Amino acid sequence: MELETVKGSSINRGGRRFNCRFSLHVHLIEGLPSSLDDASLCVYWKRHDEVLVTPPAKVIQSVAEFEAMLTCTCSISGSRSGHHNSAKYEAKHFLLYASMVGAPELDLGKHRVDLTRLLPLTLEELEEEKSSGTWTTSFRLSGAAKGAAMNVS
Repeated sequence: MELETVKGSSINRGGRRFNCRFSLHVHLIEGLPSSLDDASLCVYWKRHDEVLVTPPAKVIQSVAEFEAMLTCTCSISGSRSGHHNSAKYEAKHFLLYASMVGAPELDLGKHRVDLTRLLPLTLEELEEEKSSGTWTTSFRLSGAAKGAAMNVS
């Protein structure tokens, strides 16, 4: 996952508001059961009414390759907290999950991700116009995809 501050900050009561762009690069889902071979999967990144979705990827030999980028821009509120000028951010929870095309009711597991956990430890770092960072991880799937992992950065 990549973070970029896209505009300068503005001051609101008790803190600052930043416009940030988060980009989620969905690489692949691996370790899928052979029963899902030939199925098509999509990855969803959802917050409230905003839903971002990858193009479908066909499962071949237990792997669905996406190499798709999903990008959202949102405002983040932050304030100084503690004696080291550390930042305290208002949480921004997103839901990340995979779904089989034509069978959205099939449970493959869902993950709640707070994007503010990816932000710098101080507001000064976030205030820099070109503030950015990269994060890579994998999410374990469950249900019909138990044992599989979704790899993202």
